[in-house]
Amino acid sequence: MIYPRFRYERLKKQSQEQQEPLGILYIASCLRVSGHDVSLLDLTFDKDLSRLREVRNADVVGISATTSMFDAARLVLACVKRINPGVPCVLGGPHATVLPMESLNAGFDYVVVGEGERTIVELVSALERKSIDDIEGIAGVVGKKDGKIWSCMHREPIANLDTIPFPSRDLIDYDKYSKFGPFAFGIIASRGCPYNCLFCQPTLRKLFGKRVRQRSAVNVVDEIEEIQHQYKLSEVPLVFRDDTLGALGPEWFRAFCHELAIRRIRTRWKCQLRVNEISRELLELMHKSGCSTVQFGVESGSQRILNFYRKGITVDQTIRAFDMCHQLGLRTYAFLMLGAPEEKEEDLQLTLDLVRRIVPDDVGICITTPVPGTDLYDLAMRKGIYNIRHWVESDYYITKTPMKLAHLSQKDLNKYATRIRRTVYERNLIATLRKAQLRSVSATALEGAFYFLKYIGWADTVRQIMAGNKVSNKIFRFFEMH
Repeated sequence: MIYPRFRYERLKKQSQEQQEPLGILYIASCLRVSGHDVSLLDLTFDKDLSRLREVRNADVVGISATTSMFDAARLVLACVKRINPGVPCVLGGPHATVLPMESLNAGFDYVVVGEGERTIVELVSALERKSIDDIEGIAGVVGKKDGKIWSCMHREPIANLDTIPFPSRDLIDYDKYSKFGPFAFGIIASRGCPYNCLFCQPTLRKLFGKRVRQRSAVNVVDEIEEIQHQYKLSEVPLVFRDDTLGALGPEWFRAFCHELAIRRIRTRWKCQLRVNEISRELLELMHKSGCSTVQFGVESGSQRILNFYRKGITVDQTIRAFDMCHQLGLRTYAFLMLGAPEEKEEDLQLTLDLVRRIVPDDVGICITTPVPGTDLYDLAMRKGIYNIRHWVESDYYITKTPMKLAHLSQKDLNKYATRIRRTVYERNLIATLRKAQLRSVSATALEGAFYFLKYIGWADTVRQIMAGNKVSNKIFRFFEMH
């Protein structure tokens, strides 16, 4: 297995959390359970491709890639084919699911569409038997024969997520991730999203189906317990990567709290929620089970733009959600999207006004980016405003002008992004200094250093320079998990 996050541009933005590739770790676990020997080349921190020499004796190579990683995946594929010309190469992940034909034309032998845990086991077993005809009957596989592309029937998503073995975390070098931190173990309690956001759908439905499926609280705590024992942790740092964690509801979190308590497991975790899914009861249960930070997809302060995105939320719901989190002592993080096709300066001003009102502890700002397979991508292509030349530019945190906007320039977007960041960090820096007499000197110093570096825009640069330094890590980690 290869994760081709080679020369990953977002590593230069060190305040962005580096996440381990959970998807490919799930695939590895299923192959292992089926009796196959699996090794993983995670290229996230590699400076070159020299480790690809290890594929010389591989029987099958599997690569997983998002759209922004597809160019890197093609480079890796070319190297693999030079080292081991006859080895079958399989591509899975979001890009393979939405653009399977392009993936095959790029040189991959097979493409796995949608959830890959069951599909990859059947495919590798057929390749092991050298039963090529059987492959054409495997649901979820797309291939090429005699120059013609064939695709098999759609594979239904796995109904019972508790039947999937836990990710093979032993294949990952977590020391590297923690060095480039901030880092917390990724965990997924559910799959699927019932909403219809313009920038996500129908891609998410193609990946995970139309309905939300959830693991039992017992099964999730079993995985947390495994992490605790495997890495000898007194408190387990986690980040839930669910698209709609709030959809699990209060009863699930009540059971989650109970399981953690009876096993005496301490956790500190964060997650993403939708502002329309929360209640005080839900937040209280989450807080009780170890939740320290809640991240919301705020996107915009303009109701017109939220409606354009088909987000299904209101500005008032956003205000209510942040107010509740502040009252309960939960840290808040606001994700914002600037640069919708019809967005105007007054919409950006409304977003700035909303940020001033909700006072998040931190903020993530990206440029609205059309990803292949989504309705936003189709709209951008239809209107002739799609402006991405290379797939790596599909990473919405590093791209600059993914669409040609009618009413806003890149200068406008940069101006408001700077204003928003400074508003957030200036307010929080002042609040920190005001609380100085009520807190320890070290806590005030760490908090003040964090917000000061964020305010002057040096946070990413300082983290790059001091990567691995205990002082630097302490400053940034303090705020990621508290």
